[in-house]
Amino acid sequence: LSVTVHCNANRPSNSLAYSQAFIYRVAPSTQLTQQLTTAETPLDRARIYAQQGLWYDAIATYHQASLTSSEAKDEMLSLLDQVKLDDVADYARKQLQATNLNP
Repeated sequence: LSVTVHCNANRPSNSLAYSQAFIYRVAPSTQLTQQLTTAETPLDRARIYAQQGLWYDAIATYHQASLTSSEAKDEMLSLLDQVKLDDVADYARKQLQATNLNP
């Protein structure tokens, strides 16, 4: 998987961010399926994914939960920091600050 992000729409050539990684698809264990079934909120599901090391699902679910929960936003940013995605975390923080300033 490779991703190219244009961070500045006005000057795309000056703001490219490029990353490449591998994503492995794994079948959920019976335990994981059971935990997800009993999780009550998207934030609970995001925590379960993170605990299991399923980062793609964790970030996607944290993002979903962050739309209504500041706690989820904080945990998502913390997870990005933990997995050394500092640039992504910094960008997300700036976006969240801009959103909070301009509802």
